[in-house]
Amino acid sequence: DMKKLAELINAGNAGYSAAHYLLTTDLALDDEEWTPVGLSPKIISMTVSFEGVFDGNGKSITYIIEKPASNFAGLFGCNSGTIKNLNVKCIISGIYDNVVLYAGGITGMNIQGTIENCMVSANIDVVSEAVYVGGVAGYDSGGMIKDCYAEVELFAESIGDGDVGVGGIVGETFGTVTNCEAYGTVLENTR
Repeated sequence: DMKKLAELINAGNAGYSAAHYLLTTDLALDDEEWTPVGLSPKIISMTVSFEGVFDGNGKSITYIIEKPASNFAGLFGCNSGTIKNLNVKCIISGIYDNVVLYAGGITGMNIQGTIENCMVSANIDVVSEAVYVGGVAGYDSGGMIKDCYAEVELFAESIGDGDVGVGGIVGETFGTVTNCEAYGTVLENTR
């Protein structure tokens, strides 16, 4: 069902993108490459954002991304809605040429969305032209991240002169982060 949800939202079905969802069981999505909810992998220049409410109900989701289909990597690619009460364990890795990569355990990009009461265990190791990596969100634009906890092993490297932003909760933010904790290793490098 989670994979089908990603397919429907990524195809531009607005009704699914703006709906409310309640997770009722733990999910292991790590048997194959995960395609995030809220992106368009076929047309990278077009962004489809999740705009609804995803209530994790205290359940857990595990996933792996070894080479993102677009420049938004996470359980959700782009979030403009509310994601709450969710536990996530993930591995995101790979080398990406000539793109800005946004990678986070919950979402790659948070665009005026809210992420609250989430726990993340993230191992992210990525290289790109420019890269933003966070345990919860790679990049936050005017959103809110609150009451979140992250255990992280993060490494981000820029190829060339691109920007690098790495943080236990969020790689770079122009929003609000409150009452959050992050533990682990955070490394960045530019060539």
